[in-house]
Amino acid sequence: MQSAGVYSDRGVEKKGKGRQFRTLGFHSLRHTFVCELANASVPADVRRQISGHNDEKIHERYTHLDVETKRRALSRLRPLI
Repeated sequence: MQSAGVYSDRGVEKKGKGRQFRTLGFHSLRHTFVCELANASVPADVRRQISGHNDEKIHERYTHLDVETKRRALSRLRPLI
C-alpha cells in the first residue's frame, strides 16, 4: 500500500472476537476491483481468477452490484404478458 501511495489510519478497534481493520487498505482496493469487474459484466469465474479468490463464497462477499447493473439485468427479461 505504501508503494502505491495509499496511507490509512487504523479503523475502530473491535471488541471481542475479530480483528481491527484499517479504514482503507488492501481489501478495500480488492473489493473495489472485484465490484468494478462485476459491474462491467465480467463473468464470476474470470473475476475469481484475476483477484486470486479460490472460494466462491468468499468471492461473493467481495462482489457488490450497483443499481444500474441490476436494472440492465432486469431489462433483459421478456414481458410476462
